[in-house]
Amino acid sequence: MNKLFENISKQETYNMLNCLSGIVKKYKKNEIIFIEGDEVYSICVVLKGLVQIIQEDFAGNRNIIAKASENEVFAEAFVCSGMKKSPVTVFAEKESEILFIPFDKIIKTCPASCPYHTRLIENLMRIMAIKSMNLNIKMQILFNRTIREKLIAYLSMESKRTGDKEFFIPFDRNELADYLAVNRSAMSRELGKMREEGILGFNKNKFILY
Repeated sequence: MNKLFENISKQETYNMLNCLSGIVKKYKKNEIIFIEGDEVYSICVVLKGLVQIIQEDFAGNRNIIAKASENEVFAEAFVCSGMKKSPVTVFAEKESEILFIPFDKIIKTCPASCPYHTRLIENLMRIMAIKSMNLNIKMQILFNRTIREKLIAYLSMESKRTGDKEFFIPFDRNELADYLAVNRSAMSRELGKMREEGILGFNKNKFILY
């Protein structure tokens, strides 16, 4: 379910998107949606597919900020903050369709003062609050000093999120290393040690905590 349009009917959504000048663009796998430094003025909604949001330092080291899958929103934080240039790069991890809604159209309600426009703003505020909480959680993970501590913190978080000790994570090994800001080889060795010690089990992106 798309949280941005929660409690708004399909007809109301259609009418509102016409009013807001929303447009849909299609992207092929690995195609760039926008890169760091681009001017971005729209809030983006993934209608289909999956996108990855990353930052790179001057040495080319990549840090995965997040992924956004179908019905999820991205770019809302820095667009709402008034930043003229994107601090991140976003690309389609697989074939995707993205809805772009100009932010200035969202915050300026139309003359009719449509009630569903007000609900849209409320939904956006809720999405931003939840993402802020999730960002704080990621910072707590990264504050851990060792690779093992970071892995335990992240995997414990995913276990709590899914409500199960057996779960899938949205990253492959390279992506997980980028997300945790650690060396991939060192992380793989640590995962092997943790498996030998009976702390966890895994097969590709499926994990189980013992």
